[in-house]
Amino acid sequence: MRVFLRFNGASASTVPPHRRRPDGPEARHALLTSSPLLSSALGPALLIALSALGVLALDTALWVSVVSEVAAPARWGFVGGLRVGAGRLGALIAGVLNAVIGLGVVAVKLIAGH
Repeated sequence: MRVFLRFNGASASTVPPHRRRPDGPEARHALLTSSPLLSSALGPALLIALSALGVLALDTALWVSVVSEVAAPARWGFVGGLRVGAGRLGALIAGVLNAVIGLGVVAVKLIAGH
């Protein structure tokens, strides 16, 4: 678990000024709060692995991963909007705004040639 925490910077952000390392519950908390950074790469990595095995074409795998990575923040925005009490319309607006931001990121990456 320390390797994971160090990899995504959670260990450095949870070490208090007196240099005590995080114990079990603190490390689990850091892992849970920072795991979306790495877990968002699991879907595209799995799809690319399927492409390497010949199950999917690479273009299909990449486009499916783009769609799923834009849909995930939209879903998070919708659910987050519901949890903060924004109502269905407010939650829908939050989800759509997150999807628009995601599509903007995809557009910039496509224009930049990534």
